[in-house]
Amino acid sequence: MLQSQLLQLQFYTPKLRPVTVRDETRAVRETSIGWMLQRITGALDEAMNTRLAALDMNLGTFAVMMTVLEHGPLTQAEIGKRFGMAPYAISRAVDTLEELGFVSRGAHAHSRRAHSITATVEGVAIAPKLHAVVRDVNAALAAPLSAAERETLTALLRKVLPGRDAP
Repeated sequence: MLQSQLLQLQFYTPKLRPVTVRDETRAVRETSIGWMLQRITGALDEAMNTRLAALDMNLGTFAVMMTVLEHGPLTQAEIGKRFGMAPYAISRAVDTLEELGFVSRGAHAHSRRAHSITATVEGVAIAPKLHAVVRDVNAALAAPLSAAERETLTALLRKVLPGRDAP
């Protein structure tokens, strides 16, 4: 049977109405929480990267910078564990942040091999701009929602968020 014929095959749903494989596949996709979150994530990533470009940053450098601001000083390995990012990606992000003057690498208190990544004065000074980016992008995403709906959405997302304490 040809692929196009297969897609037109009908079968019966529990409500005993015939649907095609194509129709059922569309219905599964359109009601998939994962698919919806993936689409939202893509839009958020694009909006964040657009806004962060004005600060010579991207999502990778932003994530590392926010982590150092919140939890630093940290080693590159500790930063990587928080995101599951590859060591080379953390190293590149730290290199970029160091070039921008937002972080510095220093001697680690307990390990001669590890470096301690610390926010510089400039890094702390950029924090309000980073916070504003997050607030603005989130506000744009949530604009169609009422205040009550935003609170409900936030509460539901927190409920299903794995590793609530990370990063």
